Amino acid sequence: MAKADPHLLQARFTPPLSDLPMVDRHRLTARLSESTARKLTLVTAPAGYGKTTLLALAHREMVRHGTPAAWLTIDRDETDFMQFARSILGAIQTARPEFGRSAAALLQAGIGITDRAILLSLANELSGVPESLYLFLDDAHELSATRALPALRALITGTPPNIHFVISSRSEIDIGIGRLRATGQLDEIGWTDLRFSTAETQQYFSKLNDIQLDSGVADRLLSKTEGWAAGIQLVSLAIKNTSDIANLVDRITGDNRGIAEYLAEDVLKYLDSRTRDFILKISPLRRFSPALCQRVTGIADAEEILQALEAANLFIFPVDQARNWYRFHSLFSEFLKRQLEKSTPKAVNRIRLEASAWLEEQGFYDEAVEYAFQAGDSDYAARLIDRHAYDLWRAGHQSRLNGWAGRIPALVRGRYPLLRLIQAWALMTAGRIQAAENILVDVKHQMGLDKDDPEEAGIRDDNHDVIGDVLFVRLMLAYFGDDPERCEALGRRWLEGTYTPDPFLQGAALCLVANSRGLMFDLDYARRHAADISQLFQEAETQYGTIWSLSIMGATFLMAGFLDEAAKILNEALAVADSVGGKGSPLAAMPAMLMAELSYESDDLEAARGFLQDYQGGVGQLSFLDHIISWYTVQARLRCAADGQLKDALVVLDERGPQAARSVYQSSRLRASLVLEKLRILTLLGRPADVLELARMEGLTGPIEDYMPEAGQDFRALRLAQGRMRALLAEGAADQCLSLARKWLHLLRECDLPRPEIQFRILAALAYLALEDTPAAQRELRDAIRLGARHNIVRDFLDEPKALRAAVARTCSAMEVTDPEFQTFCRALRARLPEVASKSRESEQREMATEDLPNERPTRRELEVLRLVASGLSNRQIGDALGLTENTVKWNLQQLYQKFGVHKRLQAIERARRLGLLTEA
Repeated sequence: MAKADPHLLQARFTPPLSDLPMVDRHRLTARLSESTARKLTLVTAPAGYGKTTLLALAHREMVRHGTPAAWLTIDRDETDFMQFARSILGAIQTARPEFGRSAAALLQAGIGITDRAILLSLANELSGVPESLYLFLDDAHELSATRALPALRALITGTPPNIHFVISSRSEIDIGIGRLRATGQLDEIGWTDLRFSTAETQQYFSKLNDIQLDSGVADRLLSKTEGWAAGIQLVSLAIKNTSDIANLVDRITGDNRGIAEYLAEDVLKYLDSRTRDFILKISPLRRFSPALCQRVTGIADAEEILQALEAANLFIFPVDQARNWYRFHSLFSEFLKRQLEKSTPKAVNRIRLEASAWLEEQGFYDEAVEYAFQAGDSDYAARLIDRHAYDLWRAGHQSRLNGWAGRIPALVRGRYPLLRLIQAWALMTAGRIQAAENILVDVKHQMGLDKDDPEEAGIRDDNHDVIGDVLFVRLMLAYFGDDPERCEALGRRWLEGTYTPDPFLQGAALCLVANSRGLMFDLDYARRHAADISQLFQEAETQYGTIWSLSIMGATFLMAGFLDEAAKILNEALAVADSVGGKGSPLAAMPAMLMAELSYESDDLEAARGFLQDYQGGVGQLSFLDHIISWYTVQARLRCAADGQLKDALVVLDERGPQAARSVYQSSRLRASLVLEKLRILTLLGRPADVLELARMEGLTGPIEDYMPEAGQDFRALRLAQGRMRALLAEGAADQCLSLARKWLHLLRECDLPRPEIQFRILAALAYLALEDTPAAQRELRDAIRLGARHNIVRDFLDEPKALRAAVARTCSAMEVTDPEFQTFCRALRARLPEVASKSRESEQREMATEDLPNERPTRRELEVLRLVASGLSNRQIGDALGLTENTVKWNLQQLYQKFGVHKRLQAIERARRLGLLTEA
């Protein structure tokens, strides 16, 4: 695991301030203090004009007065958006430790997280900061032409007025300052503002050299250097080696670069050879510690030399309060490197490689990789990445890994399997599934792995870890590719292979296996391992992983119809997500959209609308398939439920659905879900021709045998079968629809999947109604309603054509008499039906009487007797079962005969069944 050295991490979050006295630049620091009403203060000047010093002084003053202020020195390699976002987050946390939980969770995730999602998370959390917060960004010119620069521009313009930015840059940068300048929200400090005055120059020499510089000499010095702070500092160092200050000043000629070269050479030649050799050898290092200096120079007392250099003010700065890390001024560093290259041309890259090796030993793998690239050794960089790719990935450097892999020549990259796998990860998260699969084929061929079985005999033991990496990438590809059967097989194989004890990967694999088993109609696995998955993600200390896994598990139970279990899981996920990022976070959108579907299915339309409205800001920013399905289908169904806005519902699916399909890699299950929803709406609109045309376009044609359930099938196949059944009803083939329904119902009963069973029974009831077999339709609905009552599934009964709803109403009325345990649910369901909500109980009974019901309804006792008769019991056995005498049983049967107008038991049973009062035994 890559280490997190607090000193190294804090180096970029701390201004490089020396304890030596400085010139009072109150005229400039006052401008920063007075710019509290402005959004941005931009300090632009070439190197050496004191930009960093000015920002550091202002930062120190703000901290001293209790004003929250964060500091970030932009790194020259910070061309990656994720790295920039992580740096911004770390800097702000130095001022506000509680800041950024949502953004940190997103950055930790790495998989399927868009730049926009992370940027919005940062902006949203900055919007929640109650007081003024100043963010100092030094060396912002390093962001030029990167993905990070637009992000900085968006943060400046997209955060509230109490978030202030103070930025230094050597050159102009495109951060959208035109509008800020026009509205008075910008203060600009340029090189002419930063030039030293005569008084400041005299003060500088007095404090640092104890020299009272004549005003005439000071003016000539300013004329020669144009008030350039670095030049003045170099002169102050050179003065130590001469007694004729005026002559030294008069000898200065040329531009700033020439002045720097002349003065630096003058300073360098007076150093002792050991110190001069030391600083030349460490000049290629951007930051250096005593231990690192000792490694590259071979000098044991490196720490003492660094302290002496700092005391001499030789352009060296500590970058953390504990003085564990230092850096040179950039101008002096460049000068020293040029001197080293002149004297020993190969030394710079050799030192960089030595530093890379030391950093690898210390666990600073990202720094080690960067030095390898700077040394021009792509093969060594490739070896580093290959050895530590997993550690770097877990440390949050996912996108940097991909960028590094792209910098390595193809021939070199081909020798290192993990580099190719990194590319596969990047392609996968970008939705390019096939391209990622192609890389996996190449890697397996390169390693001698069988195409279908990466654990064939003959594989060397030292490839065990790489085999595990290949397997895990294949597992994730199967998940993102929405292939549950393959995902389950690969996940199980990976778990059995004991490739790593890492709890995050263990939890992810176990969760995906549970989800895949659920999609293939087996929920027992998910129930058995739910606690294990939760425990693993707790051990991994990853909030993203917890939210993601709970959302996946909740979606699994929601699809199956176990709404109570789903609600418990999703509410837990939502509580964690809300605490991390709030309602605008993409993390919260995952469980919230599923809760919207759950609420809708329970007929709590207000709650469903609330979830959609409150959490819509985070939708679409994460490639989580199930919450995308919920987002679009619930929107469409709410429009249907709101005064029958069916055409508006179609617009939702037509205009937004294709975008959703693209966002989750053209998932076939997503497409099947959206198509099924459109078929249902077209049926409600009474447009059978359009139903058939859509079915034709989507390939929902052909013999019903193609849609029968088979071993290994999943919810995608289930949705396709439902779509085919809608098409069969539209074309008048109700008998074929029934044949398909019976096959699926047999499987769904065995697998205990109440929600899909309800949906298939409703389709079967529609087929019976089309065949004018009302009693058979009511039998299907009776069984469906019982399931709905047990699991609080309501809307599936309401979102169907009028004929079906009328049949539901009649079935509910009958069940209130025959099935008292479901009486409350039946009454509530009838009340929600628009056709009967305004009718009285008496009017319903009159309506039902006109449809061949007896004039006098059977009593509960009479139906109990008839039900036992239908089961084959004798009168005496019935009496024993009900605690009645045999004569009382006969009397109840006679009452039934009279009400039904029949004379025999079989006739009474058949009549009760046709009326929907008695289901099949």
